[in-house]
Amino acid sequence: MDELVECNEFQGKPSLEGKDFVDYFNLEFGTYPPEEFEGGEEQPFYEHDFKFIGFYLSKEGQQQMYFTAGARPNLFAIGVPLTNGQAMLSMTSVPPSKLGNL
Repeated sequence: MDELVECNEFQGKPSLEGKDFVDYFNLEFGTYPPEEFEGGEEQPFYEHDFKFIGFYLSKEGQQQMYFTAGARPNLFAIGVPLTNGQAMLSMTSVPPSKLGNL
């Protein structure tokens, strides 16, 4: 199996959608599975929480695909390019307004 390595540019248009982030965010925030989560301070994430914002360029020169992350104003879902042509899911508190537009 090939090693997954980050790179600076997407190879074509990535096929990420909001549903791709649901399990990742719920696992990170301890709200998985969302249909069985009850109470607590954190609210589960659902597909409709992730809306595509756009493509941006990090200060290091890496293309990033930004999505909203629910009603949390300082949290964003991002996809970063991998050398195998796919994207790695991640999250950040860096708003796209601090990055360059593509």
